[in-house]
Amino acid sequence: MLVVEKLIVEDSVLTGKEHDPDFVKQIIKYGGKDVQTCLQCGNCTGVCPVSLKTPFKTRNLIKLCQYGYKRIFFSIPWICASCHRCYEHCPADISPAEVFVAIRHIQVREMGVPRFIKDNVGLVLRNGFSAIPSDDIRRYREKEGLDPLLNTLPGYKAVLE
Repeated sequence: MLVVEKLIVEDSVLTGKEHDPDFVKQIIKYGGKDVQTCLQCGNCTGVCPVSLKTPFKTRNLIKLCQYGYKRIFFSIPWICASCHRCYEHCPADISPAEVFVAIRHIQVREMGVPRFIKDNVGLVLRNGFSAIPSDDIRRYREKEGLDPLLNTLPGYKAVLE
């Protein structure tokens, strides 16, 4: 029996009207390097722990920067882990991690702080953590003889304030 995988055809095409000729200049202004010097070697994608887990490949994102497709970045998640492995392996000294930080600065200036950032800050202010530790984690720490998490100790609210 011959099994043929289903072919998925993307129905969106980048036409050029999304092009922002000043995008590269903005990236440089907010701390990124000149993405036009990228050789498209793929070293960044090869060492990126995030690229292995998502459809957003570092090399492709840098190519979108080169083309000036700024708005595309405003619709995708902030996926860079800022580990800077890309910088260590880039023969053109681009540092895609710094480019992505610059793009975040641009996005915040143009569209405001994204909702997920506001939600995370709220969790940190309320609980001292960006993810609330579950009761299971507290019980496990106690069972293993680990110190209790700071936010479970008396007086921690005063520390937060």
